[in-house]
Amino acid sequence: MAGFRRGLIVCSGVGDGRAALELGLVLAQHSVGSLRILVVAPPLPASMLAYSSIFEKSLRDQLAQQTSAVASALGIEAACAPIPVTVEFDASPAECATRLAQRDDCELILKEVDGAGGRTGLAPVDLNILRLAPMPVWLARPRPIRPGGMRVGVAVDPLAPGLAAWGLALRMLRMGHELSRLGAFPLQVVSCWTYEYEAYLDRNPWFLRMDAAELQAAVRDADDDHCAALDRLLQEAGIDGPLRVNRIHGTAASRVPAFVEDSDLDVLLMGTSNKAGLRALLMGRAAEGILQSLRCSVLAFKPDESVPPGTRRP
Repeated sequence: MAGFRRGLIVCSGVGDGRAALELGLVLAQHSVGSLRILVVAPPLPASMLAYSSIFEKSLRDQLAQQTSAVASALGIEAACAPIPVTVEFDASPAECATRLAQRDDCELILKEVDGAGGRTGLAPVDLNILRLAPMPVWLARPRPIRPGGMRVGVAVDPLAPGLAAWGLALRMLRMGHELSRLGAFPLQVVSCWTYEYEAYLDRNPWFLRMDAAELQAAVRDADDDHCAALDRLLQEAGIDGPLRVNRIHGTAASRVPAFVEDSDLDVLLMGTSNKAGLRALLMGRAAEGILQSLRCSVLAFKPDESVPPGTRRP
């Protein structure tokens, strides 16, 4: 798969998972990466344990039929590369998926967004996978396959503190570039900026009176700092393909979802945090607002505290 050596597709085996299957099969065609599938079903009650083997066989048969149908629709010979399947009965799908992915050294988890039928945001099971999994997680939404491939976007903050944040942004940009090369659309980079006190000072004249010209100068300085940092980031990323850079004045929580909609993106790459808890789910304060407003697929990365050698933050 593009940029990933091993991927794990996670599904429940009951009607869902087609979007993740399509995505996994498409990505697997462009490298030597291997795939495996994890079916996580609820534990059977004690009174039905005698039927567990029958239930498991039914899940495997349904999945085999679905995989064959998806491969046929994509024009892929599924028979030439059978995908290993693991069936687990577990009440905690996120924990089960993370545990198996770590055991098998998977570099990517793919899962269809739970209850994706037209809704925005993410269900608790998907948020839990994002929180628990140390590797990138691709939460896929069903969308028609475009003749020109995927429209890929990357959301970055070049001013996020720390070397790990800088390394994460570089990794996402380079991965976004690799994914965009699978199609005919340019990579879309979106980065939001604000002057931290702009709205506050504008709405609280009795707290601090700042001259309008002074405020405008401060806003311009913030704009210049962001522009310069983003230029350095893109230069270090070394992207040599079609690229569109979108610097947007405003908060990421309000502007990124709107940008995704206007650009009709299929997937947005964005950074997550190694810290626990929903408020730490994304780097920056835009966390929950962005996730719960998106209608496209999300490929979420966590920062690597052991930043690769050579990575530098100007």
